[in-house]
Amino acid sequence: MIFYKETDFKETQIGKIPKDWELVKLSDIAEDIYYGITAKAVENETGLKMLRTTDIKNYTVDWDSLPFCEVTEKRGDIQPFLLKKGDLIIARAGTTGVSVLIEKDFENVIFGSYLIKVRLNRKVHPKFIRYFCQSRLYWDHITSSQAGSTLKNISLPVLKFLNVPLPPSFEQQKIAEILSTIDEAIQKTDEIIAKTERLKKGLMQELLTKGLVLGFMFDTNIFNAILDRHIDLKQLPRNLKYYVTHIQYDEICNTQDEERRRRLLEIMEKVPSEFIVTEGAAYDVSKYGMAKYMSEADTKQYNEMLRRLKELDEKSGKKKSPENQARDILIALTCMKNCLTLVTNDENLKEVAQEFQCSTITFEQLLKGEHREFKNVEIGKIPKHWKVVRIGDVAQTSSGGTPNRAKREYYGGNIPWVKSSELKDNVIYDTEEKITEEGLQNSSAKIFPKGSLLIAMYGATVGKTGILGIDAATNQAICAILPNKTFDLHFLKNYIIFRRDRLISISSGGAQPNISQEIIRAFKISLPPLQEQQKIAEILSTIDNKLDIERNEKAKLERIKQGLMDLLLTGKIRVKVK
Repeated sequence: MIFYKETDFKETQIGKIPKDWELVKLSDIAEDIYYGITAKAVENETGLKMLRTTDIKNYTVDWDSLPFCEVTEKRGDIQPFLLKKGDLIIARAGTTGVSVLIEKDFENVIFGSYLIKVRLNRKVHPKFIRYFCQSRLYWDHITSSQAGSTLKNISLPVLKFLNVPLPPSFEQQKIAEILSTIDEAIQKTDEIIAKTERLKKGLMQELLTKGLVLGFMFDTNIFNAILDRHIDLKQLPRNLKYYVTHIQYDEICNTQDEERRRRLLEIMEKVPSEFIVTEGAAYDVSKYGMAKYMSEADTKQYNEMLRRLKELDEKSGKKKSPENQARDILIALTCMKNCLTLVTNDENLKEVAQEFQCSTITFEQLLKGEHREFKNVEIGKIPKHWKVVRIGDVAQTSSGGTPNRAKREYYGGNIPWVKSSELKDNVIYDTEEKITEEGLQNSSAKIFPKGSLLIAMYGATVGKTGILGIDAATNQAICAILPNKTFDLHFLKNYIIFRRDRLISISSGGAQPNISQEIIRAFKISLPPLQEQQKIAEILSTIDNKLDIERNEKAKLERIKQGLMDLLLTGKIRVKVK
């Protein structure tokens, strides 16, 4: 297929078109144009379905979602209102001007009264007209016909006198084929987006209610029982990941039975040293020559957990060596750092680990496939090592303001200023408007740091979120949750999205729901340990990145399609057909 630039034009009512094109009215290329049937949609199955204006979206229809239509004895002949292949259906009210081309005959679907049917004649290719009804020329006509009217609708005369630039028949067909190819690519991208969104929804349901299970570590008693053959390796469930410390790894390597050593090394994986605290400088436990100082936070947590374990062991009369107590606490810490589950039958160790938000199960639970313990709390069923907190208990919130619109000197500065309409569950790197330092100082607006989580409190985007990729101010319709080191804001963003309906359900106000800082601060969430929050956020961010790529690809294809329509449907660029 070869394109060429047209040079020979003629002047018409709509501007220049190629000399060998016709300028026709829509009525010239239609056998008939008429309104739809007046009928009510009903819930009970009547055998007859009805297409409404609201069912046409992006020039397509989800035919499975159409409502049934009432059927009465007074109903006249419905044959003229049945949808047939090649019919062009145009909305005359509501989504005024939006259209859909019917691709097949329907024996049980009629079109409603707020729609207009254009039954095209053989002079025109239906798919060419479909694309013309998506073009700027078409929409300019629709918009101009509504100028000055409070009722945004179109009538039969307006449509009948619609000017259509009409190429020769073969060129109509080729133009439709070219644009159909772009539409097919857009549809494939839409399918990928829909599939990825379903994947994300499923992952959110799994990760934000059941948590993340990346693998398992055994306490000293169970690990030693495995080494000493008291536990048969065949008992361990397959397709799971088991991790060991470097010390345990060396003990495996020192196993005399070569075949057993090989099997153990196949099953057990060594935790990377940068994510392991069991090589920390703990007395009588660290591996000589590889000891390193634990961080201050790890040291504090290690000492608190070890003190608590010794206290419980002493109280219960359990005889356990100080070395094994230290090793077990260090194994628990390693589990926490790597989102692993500690497998232990030691009730005291289990109690301590859970107090410090370490996931634990018994060896019997592992064999049964019960990889997490759960508890029922007021907001539902959550992993036992998670906490329920109010957002206000773990985070500081604030809101912004709007500088006086009458003061021009308050706007057009270099301070990014976010409006609630810009929150789309996205990361914000730029804003539609910017304010000046003077505007900031003379309003309740304030600058929030990069990484802050924003939530729309009212308006059309209520409950929508955004994370600042820059330092920025916001308007008063936004609640900002400021970053700190106790929780991951990307995790919290996903949790808010997942529980958005619940948050909005406790809103206040009239027809349009409103939420406030007080509602947000009081909102209860289930909170995993920080490392698990970060891992969950990382997984969901990977899906978000995939969605961003596909949405950008769709936007690019739509720009290409619009550009081609502007050129091909006006004849500025022609298709040479051999």
